[in-house]
This record gives sequence, structure tokens and C-alpha cells, in this order.
Amino acid sequence: MGNRFGTRMILASLAVSLSLAASAPVVVAQTAVPAEAQAQAATLADTMRLAELMAVMQDEGGDYGASIDTDMLGGSGGARWQETVARIYDAERMQAHAVEALARAVAEDPGAMAEAQAFFASPLGQKVVDLEISARKAMMEDSVKDAAELTSARMQADGAPRIDLLRRYAEANDLLERNVAGAMSVSLAFFKGMASQNPQGLDMSEADMLSSVYGQEPQIREDTTVWLYSFMVLAYEPLSDAELEAYTAFSETPAGQRINAALFDGFDKAFEAISTELGSAAALAVIGQEI
Repeated sequence: MGNRFGTRMILASLAVSLSLAASAPVVVAQTAVPAEAQAQAATLADTMRLAELMAVMQDEGGDYGASIDTDMLGGSGGARWQETVARIYDAERMQAHAVEALARAVAEDPGAMAEAQAFFASPLGQKVVDLEISARKAMMEDSVKDAAELTSARMQADGAPRIDLLRRYAEANDLLERNVAGAMSVSLAFFKGMASQNPQGLDMSEADMLSSVYGQEPQIREDTTVWLYSFMVLAYEPLSDAELEAYTAFSETPAGQRINAALFDGFDKAFEAISTELGSAAALAVIGQEI
């Protein structure tokens, strides 16, 4: 792979976090899910304020697009590149993927998803939702992110009991492994998106792409671990130990496991599609520079 395409992959968590052609609209494929399940999924999405979360993710996508402009396009992308990135990171499309995954989960296990709805509609559930969205927004500021990383590192070095509670929560939701796997899938999708445009300097077989992605795994794991614990330290600081334990206990129930899996399924599909499209758009932009 030529140096032009040997750029540093900046990967969101919980993205990590996320197929449209850069110039064409795409409709999320709908499966045969009963209308009642779709309605319950929409209610759950509202309860969890997914529209607000998607707006934050859209802003994160804009930041990532700006880094691609700097690293790959030499800062020459301009307004056209910004518009392309905004179109790719469409909040409504991302939410459609998430709601579709929730609807399938409701159809397959309505009891578990009803329990999830009850939890997130509760005072503790709403508090958690608010804290997670607020922390996600805050982490976009470098000063906040850096401070959270320092606090997390200090707490881990000191063996703070809170870190043990956060670790249990992360393990209950398999956050580290799911996010590492998702980030690697997103990285591979980006390579494939670039390769689809046959740009000069990217002579890679799929085996080469897989090798490159797996070579990134240690760094992805380290970066994801740092981001994950920094986020949790920041987001859940206002929770009492009892509240954090209650949230973790819910996560360990079949209902908690079910909704966690559904959300990861929806986000993984969305971000793989987005990354494919972003890679394709980036390659087209580079080709345009070379002509």
C-alpha cells in the first residue's frame, strides 16, 4: 500500500463508533417485523433518546471526516468534502439501523425488551441515559477527554474500588471485545471502500487488507481500553456505587444482554456501511486531486 493511503485510522468507540454511495441515497433494508414490534422498538428508542445520541455520533463523524481531510487530502477537501461527510454520517439513517435491530429483538423476545423498556424508563435508567449522552458530548472536547484519561489512569494505578465496579459493568456488556471487533470491521470496511475505486497506490488484495487490519489489533485494543475507561469514569462519576451496581445487575440479566446485543448489532451494521462509503468517498477525492 502506498504512503498516500497509509494513513492513521481514527476509530470511534461504540462505536466505536458505523452503505451509501457518496452521491446516492440508500434505504435501510427492512425485514419482516410485525408492526407492533416496530412500534415498541420506536418507543424504546425514544426512551433511550437515541436521536440525541445519533446527533452526537454525527458530530463525531464530522470530526473524523476532518481528520481524513488533513491526513489524506492535505486539507484541500473544503466545503464539498464536509458536505460528503455530513451526508454519509446521516443521523436518521444511523437511527434507522438501531431501531430495526431493536424491532427484531422485540419480535424475538418481547418479554426481555419490555423489561429493558421498564428499566430505561425508570428514574435510574433515565439518569444513566442522560449521563451517557452528556459524557459522549463532553468527550469531543480534547481538554475533557485528556482530563478523563488522566483521572482513569490515576484511579487504575491507585487500585480505586470504583475501577472494579466499572470493570464489572464493562465485562457484563462485553464492551471491550465488542468494540475492538467492531473497530476492526470498520477499518476493513474503509479499506474495501477505498479499493472499490481502484485508486493508484492501493494495490491490496482482501488478504492484504485483513493482514493490515489484524496488525492494527493491539493498537486498537489499547486505544479502545483507554477511551472506554475514560468515558465510564466521566459518565458514571455522578452515580453512587449502589446505582452503578444496580445498572450492572440489569446488564447481567437476559433483558440487559438482549438489548445490548441488539444495539451493537444495529450500530455495527450502520458503521460498517458508513466506513465503506467513507473509504470510497476518500478515494474518489484523492483521485480527483490527481487528475
